[in-house]
Amino acid sequence: MPWLYLSLASVSEIGFAYFLVKSDGFSHRAYTIAFFTTASISFYCFSKAVQHIPIGIAYTIWVSIGVVASQLVGHFAFQEHFSWLKAFLVFLILVSAIGLKLLSR
Repeated sequence: MPWLYLSLASVSEIGFAYFLVKSDGFSHRAYTIAFFTTASISFYCFSKAVQHIPIGIAYTIWVSIGVVASQLVGHFAFQEHFSWLKAFLVFLILVSAIGLKLLSR
């Protein structure tokens, strides 16, 4: 169950990053509400996950998924610039998170 909470926290983090941009500095009420809702879900699920998963591992995975997903959302939803160097650096973050998880056993 803790990994399910961490997964939900990560998915919600993707949502709150998207809605933060769409809220345009909290000037659009619906997007602002969506941001606070998804942020609350993310932090709640994360708090449940860290009851059973070491904080160093949980936070690294949570942030890594957020980094990878926010790069994809930025590129596809907001037409942010893509480069292979940026993709490689994000890949290194993901590999590092997986490495930390594997070493935590």
